[in-house]
Amino acid sequence: QPKDTWFGPNAQQGEICYATSVDGRTDLNLLTPRAFRAVTPIDFHNTSNHQLRFDRMNVPVTALPLFYSESTGRLWTSQIKVYYEGSDRPARIRIENRTPPLAGEVTYVHPPRSPGGALFNMFDSFF
Repeated sequence: QPKDTWFGPNAQQGEICYATSVDGRTDLNLLTPRAFRAVTPIDFHNTSNHQLRFDRMNVPVTALPLFYSESTGRLWTSQIKVYYEGSDRPARIRIENRTPPLAGEVTYVHPPRSPGGALFNMFDSFF
């Protein structure tokens, strides 16, 4: 069971979140299918001159719709794209309104629990 944790740059700015280890993979075939977990594809676009590193990531699951793909036997969410241009600018986050082609044909299961225009901080800190 995930534990509650504080996610933010300091004690005044942030929010309570669930903390859990990520079972993320860069190859879908290496990700163990689980009936109670959805695949959330996250694409990073780093146009800065240095490697992008971060400590923790807050995936805005309440802002994501849920889909089911019979061909993959998996639950899916919309794809998230992260655009990082350097430490002097905050990362831009875009929630796509579709699933990636890897999902195949999907069935809509549930809408997002939060409004689509919700703002969120996805990263605790960049180095």
